[in-house]
Amino acid sequence: MKKFIFPAIIIVLLYLTGLFTSCKDSDNYNYFLVKVDSVLLPDEIFVNQPFEAQFSGTIGHNGCYGFERFITEWQDSILYVEAWGKLRTNSSICPDAMVGLNREKLKLLIKNEGIYTLRIKQPGGTFQEQKIEVR
Repeated sequence: MKKFIFPAIIIVLLYLTGLFTSCKDSDNYNYFLVKVDSVLLPDEIFVNQPFEAQFSGTIGHNGCYGFERFITEWQDSILYVEAWGKLRTNSSICPDAMVGLNREKLKLLIKNEGIYTLRIKQPGGTFQEQKIEVR
């Protein structure tokens, strides 16, 4: 019986050590507004039919950069969009890679016919605008 208890204790201790040392969520990030170069929209957009806006632009110059999320806000017929990126700050080794939005998708649904404006906030407080016609 003692032969089995000692190896079992060792296995449990190794498991717990691995659990507490390998599951660190210690990445620290700085968040920033991404400059959007272009937005690709479907040729036709219809009322109450979901569609995707695909965003392109450069996020950063190495693998420590990444896409975080979109923030959206409707004001009447204007959809304000912010594309947010993140930079991992606690890593001294970052892979050589140009990181982009790579047609990052934002799913949208518009419930009424009309002409809408997609207004994308850029770093520095400027906006890029694109008209959306919904049938």
